[in-house]
Amino acid sequence: MHRITIRQLGFLALCVMMVASAFSEPQARERKKFFRAYTVVVYGDGITAGYGIERDQAYPSVLRDKLNIEFKNDRIEVVNAGVVGDTAASGASRIASILELKPLIVVVAFGMSDAQKGIDPNVTYKAIDQMLSNLTYNNIYVILAGFKAPDNMNLAEASRFNSLFPELANRYKVAYLPYLLKGVEGVWYNNQFDGIYPNEDGHKVIAETLHIPVTEMLRKVRLRDF
Repeated sequence: MHRITIRQLGFLALCVMMVASAFSEPQARERKKFFRAYTVVVYGDGITAGYGIERDQAYPSVLRDKLNIEFKNDRIEVVNAGVVGDTAASGASRIASILELKPLIVVVAFGMSDAQKGIDPNVTYKAIDQMLSNLTYNNIYVILAGFKAPDNMNLAEASRFNSLFPELANRYKVAYLPYLLKGVEGVWYNNQFDGIYPNEDGHKVIAETLHIPVTEMLRKVRLRDF
């Protein structure tokens, strides 16, 4: 029977360590490659905030759950930055707090509160313009959500309101979702009793609508990161 010397034991231990390192380093690189943390901020008014329902049932939370299922190798944080009663102007006044979150993507979803309050569409335009200017200057990906003028707006104001969203999207070359409330506005079973704010089912529809452009943007970013 051969006896193993201390020197031989040391050599064997070194070999084991080298083999373990060879396997562990690629695994560590693999974990690093496939684990990314991305922050998406949904920046809006009472619709985004989930007025009339629990905040965790609002569409940003539903969207977060959908994204984390789809991008299971990453961590997607979706921040609900909606404030009940906010107009576009009051939303623009808190742009600094949005920038502090250091988001990858910001969904800008203002306008309906302005329309309901009868605010001049040109004022809404200037406020959203300010938001987009700050966000794009800071190299943040933006999805601008559009809305449609309510029936109680006069024709001139309605025309101006409907046109401001595509105009701003084109001006800043940001992603544009023409109608955030598709399948919700005017559909009684997707709204609360006031006919204005979405119910839980309505928020699920909004999350599904928004899920498409956010997913496309995240996929492009992940390809860039790799």
